[in-house]
Amino acid sequence: MFQASNPSKVTVVSAVLLMMMITQAAAKPHRKSSEGFVEETVPLRLDPSNLLPSIKMSSLANVSISPWTYNISRDDSMFPNVLSQAHCSLSGCVGSDKQEDRDLQSRPIMHQVLVLRRVKTEEEGHSYHYRLESKLISVGCTCVRPKVTIQQ
Repeated sequence: MFQASNPSKVTVVSAVLLMMMITQAAAKPHRKSSEGFVEETVPLRLDPSNLLPSIKMSSLANVSISPWTYNISRDDSMFPNVLSQAHCSLSGCVGSDKQEDRDLQSRPIMHQVLVLRRVKTEEEGHSYHYRLESKLISVGCTCVRPKVTIQQ
């Protein structure tokens, strides 16, 4: 289902799945208080029939003046278990002469995503639960002017 050749599709599908899971969490929470914070457990239903059809999107990575490639990471204790992260291909930006311009800088565009982390419960047996976590990932690159500080 997840292919390294189309990382934007992986990101879109993962985001849709995660949004579906969060919005479909049922209403009867179980609360447990420990160490000054409240841990809340909610039932979770995953329904693949709610997936939206994928949309063909052209890649901006190769036509940008700040091109990037994708690195795919896999973590089986996380849902989604595959995340694509952009890596800027150049330290500068592509100029009008199609050469790298070092007067400008390529910088990653960061985005916060929510993931579910599979965690073993403290009880006996092979019981697990999922904890909602936030991850900061790079989704592309942009061209910026370098920050210049004038020293006196």
